[in-house]
Amino acid sequence: MARQVIHADVSLDFKVLAVVCSLKDYRFCWLLNHAVDVNLTRQPEHEVTEPITNRKRVFSRFSHRDDIRKTIIHVLSNSSRSDHLVAELRGMDYLVMFKGYWPDEEVNLMQEIIRGMQGIEAVFAIDPKSLRSAHNLILDDEEF
Repeated sequence: MARQVIHADVSLDFKVLAVVCSLKDYRFCWLLNHAVDVNLTRQPEHEVTEPITNRKRVFSRFSHRDDIRKTIIHVLSNSSRSDHLVAELRGMDYLVMFKGYWPDEEVNLMQEIIRGMQGIEAVFAIDPKSLRSAHNLILDDEEF
């Protein structure tokens, strides 16, 4: 039987910072809330289903939505038990996603603020288009 491949045009219109730290997710988000004056709150876990095995994996998620600026910040855990949300970034603990209009200067400032937080080992800007598992970062939240 012939195999058909469906290519979906998925919008990767967001920016990502990858964070290495030893903090628990709630502690990292609490520190980030105080460092940049946002209100990241725990959301339902982000579920990813493997297409071939149909196995579900879950990752913790925190979000802040700014209705005035029409922006969203998501903090996703990159690991769940023995799996990774983005396999190419195995050494990263959290992914901070910026949706909406975020000028590069603001994302760079956020990167510097996060880098200066207690318990943070490293912060890297990541181009989501360069990731093979970028589809795992697609969240079903409402857009503005």
